[in-house]
Amino acid sequence: MLTKELSEAKILKGGIRPVWIAKTEPQYRQYAEELVALYRNGIGRRRHQLKTAAEQVLAREPNCSQRRLGGLIKLLEDAGEWT
Repeated sequence: MLTKELSEAKILKGGIRPVWIAKTEPQYRQYAEELVALYRNGIGRRRHQLKTAAEQVLAREPNCSQRRLGGLIKLLEDAGEWT
């Protein structure tokens, strides 16, 4: 789950609604596939190395906010197994 610092939300009709990656932004699917492969193939690499590599992938997207970048990385790190 994302923290409030990493989640994106908007106020709509008196309630708070999450901001999802829109279907009009299909490039994020490709980024997600790259990031999953990066972490899946990152066995033996340090966590900060994977995070830096993930940041470089998402740096190619000019509309990717720091919040979104951090959120995507956090989800990947939460799904990983670390020793």
